Amino acid sequence: MAHRTEFYLYKRKKTKGSYWYVCYLDRDSGKQMSAKSIDVLKEKLNGRDFGSVKRRDEAAIIAKRALDEGLIFSALSDKNFISYCLELWDWDNSEYIKKRNSAKKDSLGKEYCHNMRFFLKKHVEKHVPSDLRLYQVQTRHLDNIITSLQQETELASGTIQLITLSFSIPLKEAYRTGAIKDNPADKMIKVCRTEKERGSFSYNECKKILSYLKEHKGEIYPSYYLAIALALLTGMRKR
Repeated sequence: MAHRTEFYLYKRKKTKGSYWYVCYLDRDSGKQMSAKSIDVLKEKLNGRDFGSVKRRDEAAIIAKRALDEGLIFSALSDKNFISYCLELWDWDNSEYIKKRNSAKKDSLGKEYCHNMRFFLKKHVEKHVPSDLRLYQVQTRHLDNIITSLQQETELASGTIQLITLSFSIPLKEAYRTGAIKDNPADKMIKVCRTEKERGSFSYNECKKILSYLKEHKGEIYPSYYLAIALALLTGMRKR
C-alpha cells in the first residue's frame, strides 16, 4: 500500500455522484501538488477501462501504479543515480551520445566516453549510497564525492576535475530534459588545480615509458599509444 508521504486520497461530490481524487506531494518541497482524478489515471493505465472507481483501496492501488509507472513524475528521475550516469556514457546505446555527435560530428569520442565510465566505476560509485535515485541527488552528495577524492592522495587535482565531469555532465543533461527540477552540480565544491608543473622527461624516463607502451600495447587505445609515442620519439615539449 502507498506511503502517506507520497500522496493522499479524498472524494469530491459532484452532481452525478462522488469521485476519488489524489493529491501527490512534491518530492523536493513536500508541498501538495494539484489534485488528479483517479478515474482519469485509471483510463491512462488500463486503456479501455472507463468504469468509475468506487472503493478506496482500488483508488490507492491506481494512485500508486500511476506513481510507479512515471505518470506523475518522470520515470527517469526515479532511476538509480550511478546507473543513469553509466548509461549516459554507454557508447553503443546512449541517446545522449548519438544526439551530441549528430549535432556536431565527433563531439564525443569513444575513448572519452569509456574513460567517463571508468571514472564512475573506479572513483565515484564507492562514495555514493547504492540506492540513491536521480531525483534524490543533492549538492551534499556531490561535495562528499569531491572531498573523498581529495583525500585519496594518489589523485592529482586535474584528475579529480575530470572525474567530476563523469557525473556533472549527466546531471546537467537530466536537468535540461526535465528529469530533475534543479541541477545540484551547479553549487558543488569547485576543484582548483594545485599540481606543480614538472620539467621534461629524462632519457631514462623516456626509455621506461616506451618499454611500458610496448609491453602493454594491446591494453592501450591506439590513439593514446600513438600520441604518447609521437611525443617521446620526436622530442615534443610543452612551451
